[in-house]
Amino acid sequence: MSQDFGLSIKKIWEDDFLYELKGNFKNQLIQVEVHFYSDDQSIKELIEGLTNFIEINGKEKSIWGSDDQVVKMVFLRQNQAGRIIVELELQNQLEGPEQVNAAFSIQTEFLDLERLVNKLKLFLEKNNTEFRAFPFQRDE
Repeated sequence: MSQDFGLSIKKIWEDDFLYELKGNFKNQLIQVEVHFYSDDQSIKELIEGLTNFIEINGKEKSIWGSDDQVVKMVFLRQNQAGRIIVELELQNQLEGPEQVNAAFSIQTEFLDLERLVNKLKLFLEKNNTEFRAFPFQRDE
């Protein structure tokens, strides 16, 4: 068994207002790569939503993204033991073989959300251009 990550993000291009990201999202059954655009404000909204979700112990779901964006993530508390489900909706609006339209879930825990918040803050400070989150074990 080896460790893998449910979320990998790499910045591939940026200007003063916007950046293009390559996202790799996976669980034990599926892996999807999608390119999307984001900005500092959107990442700040994700940090704020995750921080609030952690502070209220997941009593209410947290949503990042909307139905018309390429990446939408919904964070839900699965149980009292701290297991978290991250529902992913990935739609890139392209046609043909480049089209991506996927919906699946990643299972994680509160500690991994706290780690993701810290990585996102470093990403905003321009201290890194890529990060990984939501580790899981997989069979080789």
